[in-house]
Amino acid sequence: MGIDLLRDLDAARRRRLLGHRRKIAIPTLAAVLIFAAASSLRAGRIDTIARTGPASRIAFVTTLLATLVLPVAAAVGIGVSLSLLLQLGQEAEDLTVMRAQLSDDDRFVEQPAPAKLASDEVTLLHVYGSLQFAGARTLQVRLPDPAGATRPVVILRLRGRSRLGTTSFIVLADYAEHVRAAGGHLFLSGVDPELAEQLIRTRRVDLEDAVTVLKASATVGESTRDAYAQAHAWLAAAWDDKQEPGRRFCFAWEGGWGSASGARCRARQAMVAASATAAAWPEPIAPSM
Repeated sequence: MGIDLLRDLDAARRRRLLGHRRKIAIPTLAAVLIFAAASSLRAGRIDTIARTGPASRIAFVTTLLATLVLPVAAAVGIGVSLSLLLQLGQEAEDLTVMRAQLSDDDRFVEQPAPAKLASDEVTLLHVYGSLQFAGARTLQVRLPDPAGATRPVVILRLRGRSRLGTTSFIVLADYAEHVRAAGGHLFLSGVDPELAEQLIRTRRVDLEDAVTVLKASATVGESTRDAYAQAHAWLAAAWDDKQEPGRRFCFAWEGGWGSASGARCRARQAMVAASATAAAWPEPIAPSM
Protein backbone atom coordinates (compact mmCIF):
# COMPACT_ATOMS: atom_id res chain seq x y z
CA MET A 1 0.00 0.00 0.00
CA GLY A 2 2.79 2.40 0.82
CA ILE A 3 4.36 1.68 -2.52
CA ASP A 4 1.09 2.45 -4.32
CA LEU A 5 0.76 5.72 -2.43
CA LEU A 6 4.24 6.76 -3.42
CA ARG A 7 3.46 5.97 -7.04
CA ASP A 8 0.29 8.07 -6.91
CA LEU A 9 2.17 10.99 -5.38
CA ASP A 10 4.91 10.72 -7.98
CA ALA A 11 2.35 10.65 -10.81
CA ALA A 12 0.54 13.69 -9.39
CA ARG A 13 3.80 15.57 -9.09
CA ARG A 14 4.67 14.77 -12.70
CA ARG A 15 1.30 16.01 -13.89
CA ARG A 16 1.79 19.26 -12.02
CA LEU A 17 5.22 19.71 -13.56
CA LEU A 18 3.88 19.03 -17.04
CA GLY A 19 1.07 21.45 -16.45
CA HIS A 20 3.51 24.16 -15.46
CA ARG A 21 5.56 23.43 -18.57
CA ARG A 22 2.52 23.81 -20.80
CA LYS A 23 1.56 27.07 -19.17
CA ILE A 24 5.07 28.39 -19.62
CA ALA A 25 5.40 27.15 -23.24
CA ILE A 26 2.30 28.91 -24.57
CA PRO A 27 3.43 32.48 -23.76
CA THR A 28 6.92 31.65 -24.95
CA LEU A 29 5.62 30.27 -28.21
CA ALA A 30 3.40 33.32 -28.63
CA ALA A 31 6.36 35.61 -28.09
CA VAL A 32 8.37 33.70 -30.69
CA LEU A 33 5.52 33.94 -33.21
CA ILE A 34 5.04 37.64 -32.58
CA PHE A 35 8.73 38.27 -32.97
CA ALA A 36 8.85 36.25 -36.21
CA ALA A 37 5.83 38.10 -37.59
CA ALA A 38 7.25 41.49 -36.66
CA SER A 39 10.60 40.58 -38.22
CA SER A 40 8.92 39.56 -41.48
CA LEU A 41 7.21 42.94 -41.90
CA ARG A 42 8.81 45.23 -44.48
CA ALA A 43 7.67 48.81 -44.18
CA GLY A 44 8.76 49.60 -47.74
CA ARG A 45 6.72 46.76 -49.20
CA ILE A 46 3.65 47.68 -47.18
CA ASP A 47 3.94 51.24 -48.46
CA THR A 48 4.22 49.95 -52.03
CA ILE A 49 1.11 47.78 -51.57
CA ALA A 50 -0.82 50.73 -50.14
CA ARG A 51 0.12 52.94 -53.08
CA THR A 52 -0.34 50.35 -55.85
CA GLY A 53 -4.11 50.23 -55.96
CA PRO A 54 -7.31 49.04 -54.29
CA ALA A 55 -6.88 45.40 -55.39
CA SER A 56 -3.53 45.08 -53.61
CA ARG A 57 -4.84 46.80 -50.49
CA ILE A 58 -7.90 44.54 -50.34
CA ALA A 59 -5.81 41.38 -50.66
CA PHE A 60 -3.32 42.57 -48.02
CA VAL A 61 -5.87 43.64 -45.42
CA THR A 62 -8.04 40.55 -45.93
CA THR A 63 -5.10 38.19 -45.50
CA LEU A 64 -3.89 40.07 -42.42
CA LEU A 65 -7.30 39.94 -40.74
CA ALA A 66 -7.75 36.28 -41.66
CA THR A 67 -4.51 35.33 -39.91
CA LEU A 68 -5.84 36.84 -36.68
CA VAL A 69 -9.03 34.77 -36.56
CA LEU A 70 -8.26 31.67 -38.64
CA PRO A 71 -5.49 29.07 -38.81
CA VAL A 72 -2.50 30.21 -40.80
CA ALA A 73 -3.07 27.67 -43.60
CA ALA A 74 -6.68 28.75 -44.05
CA ALA A 75 -5.74 32.43 -43.97
CA VAL A 76 -3.05 31.95 -46.60
CA GLY A 77 -5.50 30.01 -48.79
CA ILE A 78 -8.04 32.82 -48.54
CA GLY A 79 -5.41 35.41 -49.40
CA VAL A 80 -4.14 33.50 -52.45
CA SER A 81 -7.66 32.81 -53.75
CA LEU A 82 -8.69 36.43 -53.31
CA SER A 83 -5.54 37.65 -55.07
CA LEU A 84 -6.24 35.40 -58.06
CA LEU A 85 -9.83 36.60 -58.33
CA LEU A 86 -8.75 40.23 -58.12
CA GLN A 87 -6.05 39.64 -60.74
CA LEU A 88 -8.53 38.07 -63.15
CA GLY A 89 -10.92 40.94 -62.65
CA GLN A 90 -8.15 43.47 -63.22
CA GLU A 91 -7.07 41.76 -66.44
CA ALA A 92 -10.63 41.80 -67.73
CA GLU A 93 -11.00 45.47 -66.83
CA ASP A 94 -7.69 46.43 -68.45
CA LEU A 95 -8.54 44.89 -71.83
CA THR A 96 -8.80 47.63 -74.44
CA VAL A 97 -9.86 47.57 -78.08
CA MET A 98 -8.52 50.38 -80.27
CA ARG A 99 -9.19 51.24 -83.89
CA ALA A 100 -6.25 52.06 -86.16
CA GLN A 101 -6.70 54.19 -89.26
CA LEU A 102 -4.17 54.92 -91.97
CA SER A 103 -3.16 58.59 -92.04
CA ASP A 104 -2.03 60.69 -94.99
CA ASP A 105 1.62 59.99 -94.17
CA ASP A 106 0.98 56.23 -94.39
CA ARG A 107 1.06 55.59 -90.66
CA PHE A 108 -1.56 53.98 -88.44
CA VAL A 109 -3.23 56.32 -85.93
CA GLU A 110 -5.15 54.80 -83.03
CA GLN A 111 -8.44 55.95 -81.57
CA PRO A 112 -11.15 54.29 -79.46
CA ALA A 113 -13.02 51.54 -81.27
CA PRO A 114 -16.53 52.44 -82.43
CA ALA A 115 -19.56 50.86 -80.81
CA LYS A 116 -20.89 49.70 -84.21
CA LEU A 117 -19.28 48.75 -87.50
CA ALA A 118 -19.85 50.98 -90.51
CA SER A 119 -21.17 49.65 -93.79
CA ASP A 120 -18.72 49.02 -96.65
CA GLU A 121 -15.72 49.97 -94.57
CA VAL A 122 -12.57 48.27 -93.30
CA THR A 123 -12.09 48.48 -89.52
CA LEU A 124 -8.66 47.61 -88.14
CA LEU A 125 -8.71 46.74 -84.44
CA HIS A 126 -5.81 46.38 -82.01
CA VAL A 127 -6.46 44.42 -78.82
CA TYR A 128 -4.45 45.22 -75.70
CA GLY A 129 -4.66 43.02 -72.62
CA SER A 130 -5.14 39.37 -71.75
CA LEU A 131 -7.60 37.25 -73.71
CA GLN A 132 -7.60 34.47 -71.15
CA PHE A 133 -10.56 33.69 -68.88
CA ALA A 134 -12.68 36.79 -68.26
CA GLY A 135 -10.66 38.82 -70.77
CA ALA A 136 -12.24 36.89 -73.64
CA ARG A 137 -15.75 37.82 -72.52
CA THR A 138 -14.67 41.42 -72.11
CA LEU A 139 -13.42 41.33 -75.71
CA GLN A 140 -16.83 40.06 -76.81
CA VAL A 141 -18.50 43.05 -75.19
CA ARG A 142 -16.04 45.65 -76.53
CA LEU A 143 -15.84 44.53 -80.15
CA PRO A 144 -17.84 46.78 -82.50
CA ASP A 145 -21.31 45.41 -83.17
CA PRO A 146 -21.87 44.37 -86.83
CA ALA A 147 -25.67 44.48 -86.47
CA GLY A 148 -27.22 46.85 -88.98
CA ALA A 149 -24.08 47.18 -91.10
CA THR A 150 -23.70 46.02 -94.69
CA ARG A 151 -20.51 44.29 -95.83
CA PRO A 152 -18.37 45.32 -92.84
CA VAL A 153 -14.78 44.11 -92.98
CA VAL A 154 -12.85 43.71 -89.73
CA ILE A 155 -9.12 43.14 -89.17
CA LEU A 156 -8.27 41.90 -85.69
CA ARG A 157 -4.58 42.10 -84.83
CA LEU A 158 -3.41 39.24 -82.56
CA ARG A 159 0.38 39.65 -82.66
CA GLY A 160 2.22 38.37 -79.59
CA ARG A 161 -0.36 35.74 -78.61
CA SER A 162 0.96 32.21 -78.99
CA ARG A 163 -2.13 30.46 -77.59
CA LEU A 164 -5.76 31.22 -76.76
CA GLY A 165 -8.24 29.56 -74.45
CA THR A 166 -11.53 27.88 -75.30
CA THR A 167 -13.56 30.97 -74.45
CA SER A 168 -11.46 33.08 -76.83
CA PHE A 169 -12.12 30.69 -79.72
CA ILE A 170 -15.84 30.73 -78.98
CA VAL A 171 -15.85 34.54 -78.96
CA LEU A 172 -13.89 34.75 -82.24
CA ALA A 173 -16.13 32.17 -83.91
CA ASP A 174 -19.34 33.91 -82.83
CA TYR A 175 -18.05 37.33 -83.93
CA ALA A 176 -16.93 35.96 -87.29
CA GLU A 177 -20.40 34.50 -87.86
CA HIS A 178 -22.07 37.80 -86.97
CA VAL A 179 -19.81 39.69 -89.38
CA ARG A 180 -20.45 37.11 -92.06
CA ALA A 181 -24.23 37.34 -91.48
CA ALA A 182 -23.93 41.07 -92.24
CA GLY A 183 -22.23 40.23 -95.55
CA GLY A 184 -18.74 41.03 -94.26
CA HIS A 185 -15.51 39.22 -93.53
CA LEU A 186 -13.06 38.89 -90.61
CA PHE A 187 -9.28 38.99 -91.03
CA LEU A 188 -6.90 37.87 -88.27
CA SER A 189 -3.44 39.41 -88.66
CA GLY A 190 -0.18 38.91 -86.80
CA VAL A 191 -1.15 35.34 -85.94
CA ASP A 192 1.63 33.32 -84.33
CA PRO A 193 2.34 30.01 -86.15
CA GLU A 194 1.49 28.07 -83.00
CA LEU A 195 -1.81 29.92 -82.69
CA ALA A 196 -2.53 29.27 -86.36
CA GLU A 197 -2.08 25.55 -85.76
CA GLN A 198 -4.38 25.80 -82.77
CA LEU A 199 -7.02 27.52 -84.90
CA ILE A 200 -6.89 24.68 -87.41
CA ARG A 201 -6.87 21.99 -84.73
CA THR A 202 -9.86 23.28 -82.78
CA ARG A 203 -12.07 23.56 -85.92
CA ARG A 204 -14.18 26.11 -84.08
CA VAL A 205 -13.47 29.11 -86.30
CA ASP A 206 -14.62 28.92 -89.92
CA LEU A 207 -11.35 29.44 -91.78
CA GLU A 208 -12.86 28.76 -95.20
CA ASP A 209 -15.61 31.36 -95.63
CA ALA A 210 -15.81 33.61 -92.57
CA VAL A 211 -12.18 34.18 -91.50
CA THR A 212 -8.84 34.78 -93.23
CA VAL A 213 -5.68 34.22 -91.19
CA LEU A 214 -2.41 36.04 -91.92
CA LYS A 215 0.59 34.73 -90.01
CA ALA A 216 3.00 37.05 -88.27
CA SER A 217 6.42 37.70 -89.75
CA ALA A 218 9.65 39.04 -88.33
CA THR A 219 8.71 42.52 -89.58
CA VAL A 220 6.29 44.16 -87.15
CA GLY A 221 3.12 45.29 -88.90
CA GLU A 222 3.82 43.49 -92.18
CA SER A 223 0.98 40.98 -91.89
CA THR A 224 -1.39 43.73 -90.74
CA ARG A 225 -0.62 45.83 -93.82
CA ASP A 226 -1.11 42.75 -95.97
CA ALA A 227 -4.44 42.17 -94.26
CA TYR A 228 -5.34 45.82 -94.83
CA ALA A 229 -4.68 45.48 -98.56
CA GLN A 230 -6.54 42.17 -98.82
CA ALA A 231 -9.48 43.61 -96.89
CA HIS A 232 -9.74 46.49 -99.34
CA ALA A 233 -9.55 44.07 -102.24
CA TRP A 234 -12.25 41.88 -100.70
CA LEU A 235 -14.51 44.87 -100.17
CA ALA A 236 -13.87 46.27 -103.64
CA ALA A 237 -14.73 42.90 -105.18
CA ALA A 238 -17.98 42.82 -103.19
CA TRP A 239 -19.23 46.04 -104.74
CA ASP A 240 -21.56 46.08 -107.70
CA ASP A 241 -19.77 47.45 -110.77
CA LYS A 242 -22.60 49.86 -111.44
CA GLN A 243 -21.92 51.66 -108.16
CA GLU A 244 -18.27 52.34 -109.00
CA PRO A 245 -16.84 50.48 -106.01
CA GLY A 246 -13.33 51.90 -106.22
CA ARG A 247 -14.51 55.52 -106.45
CA ARG A 248 -17.10 55.33 -103.70
CA PHE A 249 -14.97 53.32 -101.31
CA CYS A 250 -11.86 55.48 -101.65
CA PHE A 251 -13.96 58.58 -101.09
CA ALA A 252 -15.41 57.15 -97.89
CA TRP A 253 -12.12 55.71 -96.69
CA GLU A 254 -9.53 58.47 -96.85
CA GLY A 255 -11.22 61.80 -97.24
CA GLY A 256 -11.95 62.23 -100.90
CA TRP A 257 -11.61 60.78 -104.37
CA GLY A 258 -9.42 63.55 -105.66
CA SER A 259 -7.13 63.80 -102.63
CA ALA A 260 -3.64 62.36 -102.44
CA SER A 261 -4.79 59.80 -99.87
CA GLY A 262 -7.62 58.78 -102.17
CA ALA A 263 -5.10 58.26 -104.97
CA ARG A 264 -2.96 56.07 -102.74
CA CYS A 265 -6.09 54.12 -101.82
CA ARG A 266 -6.79 53.39 -105.47
CA ALA A 267 -3.15 52.54 -106.16
CA ARG A 268 -3.06 50.01 -103.31
CA GLN A 269 -6.32 48.43 -104.45
CA ALA A 270 -5.09 48.27 -108.03
CA MET A 271 -1.92 46.42 -107.02
CA VAL A 272 -3.74 43.88 -104.85
CA ALA A 273 -6.97 43.28 -106.77
CA ALA A 274 -6.50 44.57 -110.29
CA SER A 275 -7.95 41.43 -111.79
CA ALA A 276 -11.09 41.63 -109.65
CA THR A 277 -11.84 45.32 -110.05
CA ALA A 278 -10.16 46.52 -113.26
CA ALA A 279 -13.46 46.78 -115.11
CA ALA A 280 -15.06 48.86 -112.36
CA TRP A 281 -12.24 51.31 -111.61
CA PRO A 282 -11.63 54.62 -113.35
CA GLU A 283 -8.21 55.65 -114.54
CA PRO A 284 -5.82 56.05 -111.55
CA ILE A 285 -4.68 59.50 -110.50
CA ALA A 286 -1.00 59.86 -109.66
CA PRO A 287 -0.47 60.68 -105.95
CA SER A 288 0.85 64.15 -105.24
CA MET A 289 4.30 64.40 -103.74
